This record gives sequence, structure tokens and C-alpha cells, in this order.
Amino acid sequence: MEHLPLPKPPKSCVFRLVPNSHLHVSKANNASEVYDLEGAYWEFEIELTNVLEADALALDAFLAKCRGSVGKFLCFDYRLITRAHINFSFIPFMVNELLF
Repeated sequence: MEHLPLPKPPKSCVFRLVPNSHLHVSKANNASEVYDLEGAYWEFEIELTNVLEADALALDAFLAKCRGSVGKFLCFDYRLITRAHINFSFIPFMVNELLF
């Protein structure tokens, strides 16, 4: 599995686990029932600033190659890194498997 090719750490990074559950409300008596199905997936948002055009195109091509929500890739969890202490030689290799 390939790593997400980020040219530098993102300005902001948010990870969310999205459950595969659905709420059904009856029109007859307004009762609600929750269907909790298997197949939760990860969503994430990143914000990159001052990225070179070549790096942006490489990232765009990588995401296009993932074929939408069926692609898988590895990504560093940048939430654990504080801006004041960024030293990439000492960052532990923490990887999340994300479904994009």
C-alpha cells in the first residue's frame, strides 16, 4: 500500500470515523429505529498552504488513481505533531489506514 504523497505537513488535519448506520422513522407512529450495519470508514480533511504546483498535481494524480471511495493508502497522523516541535528525524512512524 502506498503513502499519501504530502509535500509537507498540513496546516490542519481532521480524522473522522463514519459509522454505517441509518435511522428509519415510521410515518405511521413516528417511531424511530436505528440500523447499525458493518462497514464504517475513515474520512479526513487536510489543509495545505504554499504548495508548489508540481506537488499539487502529484497529489491530485495520486487521489485520482485511488478511484474514489474504493482506494486505500497510508497516511501519517499529523495531529500528534505540535508545530513548535517538528523534527522529522524523530517522528515515530504512526500510520493510519484510510479508505478514501
